[in-house]
Amino acid sequence: MESIVYGAITGLASTGLHQGFTRSIEGESKNEKIDGGKQDGQL
Repeated sequence: MESIVYGAITGLASTGLHQGFTRSIEGESKNEKIDGGKQDGQL
Protein backbone atom coordinates (compact mmCIF):
# COMPACT_ATOMS: atom_id res chain seq x y z
CA MET A 1 0.00 0.00 0.00
CA GLU A 2 2.80 2.39 0.89
CA SER A 3 4.54 1.86 -2.45
CA ILE A 4 1.30 2.68 -4.30
CA VAL A 5 1.02 5.99 -2.47
CA TYR A 6 4.67 6.85 -3.15
CA GLY A 7 4.21 5.90 -6.80
CA ALA A 8 1.17 8.14 -7.11
CA ILE A 9 2.96 11.07 -5.48
CA THR A 10 5.99 10.60 -7.73
CA GLY A 11 3.78 10.41 -10.83
CA LEU A 12 1.86 13.53 -9.93
CA ALA A 13 5.05 15.44 -9.15
CA SER A 14 6.67 14.47 -12.45
CA THR A 15 3.53 15.40 -14.37
CA GLY A 16 3.40 18.77 -12.64
CA LEU A 17 7.06 19.48 -13.37
CA HIS A 18 6.60 18.52 -17.02
CA GLN A 19 3.55 20.76 -17.39
CA GLY A 20 5.30 23.68 -15.71
CA PHE A 21 8.34 23.30 -17.94
CA THR A 22 6.22 22.99 -21.08
CA ARG A 23 4.11 26.01 -20.21
CA SER A 24 7.17 28.12 -19.42
CA ILE A 25 8.67 27.26 -22.81
CA GLU A 26 5.38 28.00 -24.58
CA GLY A 27 5.02 31.24 -22.63
CA GLU A 28 8.48 32.40 -23.65
CA SER A 29 7.78 31.75 -27.32
CA LYS A 30 4.44 33.61 -27.07
CA ASN A 31 6.14 36.58 -25.37
CA GLU A 32 8.72 36.73 -28.16
CA LYS A 33 5.94 36.96 -30.72
CA ILE A 34 4.05 39.61 -28.74
CA ASP A 35 6.87 41.97 -27.78
CA GLY A 36 9.42 41.22 -30.50
CA GLY A 37 11.66 39.07 -28.29
CA LYS A 38 12.21 41.60 -25.52
CA GLN A 39 12.52 40.05 -22.07
CA ASP A 40 9.88 40.85 -19.43
CA GLY A 41 7.97 43.11 -21.81
CA GLN A 42 10.64 45.82 -21.75
CA LEU A 43 10.71 48.11 -24.77
